[in-house]
Amino acid sequence: MTAKTWRSCKLIKKNRTKTGFGVHTSAICIPKLDLNDMEKTLRIKLFGESFKLHKLQIQQNDLGLFQSVANNLKQSLDEALLDIRFFEQLSHPEYLSINNLVIQSFGGLIKDHKNKIELSWGRRKIDKLNIQDLLQSETLFPLYQTKLFSADLNNISGGFYLVEREVGLVACYEILREDFRFDNLEFHVTKAYFQSTSFEILNKVEYKGRKFISFKKDCLLKYQLVYNIKP
Repeated sequence: MTAKTWRSCKLIKKNRTKTGFGVHTSAICIPKLDLNDMEKTLRIKLFGESFKLHKLQIQQNDLGLFQSVANNLKQSLDEALLDIRFFEQLSHPEYLSINNLVIQSFGGLIKDHKNKIELSWGRRKIDKLNIQDLLQSETLFPLYQTKLFSADLNNISGGFYLVEREVGLVACYEILREDFRFDNLEFHVTKAYFQSTSFEILNKVEYKGRKFISFKKDCLLKYQLVYNIKP
């Protein structure tokens, strides 16, 4: 047992035995668990407004049924997909909501004056910042690694797409780590071109090359739109 372990031992019992040399006292020691060696949750919360673009897929053999329900509602299929009555009338076990049509998604936290990023490790809050801090560091050696990308969302394949904007806690990323270093965090910021506008979004976070998964969110849906790109 190392000296470090002995120092963390807890005395739980004393045994006194008589020997020819007098009374001998022995101790039973159990090493204490070092809480500093336990895994802690590295948590990143994103607050503000999000932009998401989802590609939808309607199977070819179901398209006629979808169009028939839209005709009953006297709406185009684009409009009908956002009508809460649509999926009730569709009455299909595989399609309970528009979420069942999503096959691919792109999006993240929009860079604006309201966006906020909070980092914590275990119970300790590490930092508060925003996307602008990631793009323009005031230090000679930036605290965080940031990779920049661009995406032309006007030049994508044909089909139906769902656009969503939400506000609030738009993502909460969590990962278990035994250690933490600022320079192991990597943020991906993408400049997106959509319709007649462009904006920057934080769309991915990694730690040592491992992608974070968003476990929860608490936000309000602000905007929805379905549109169709003809092939």
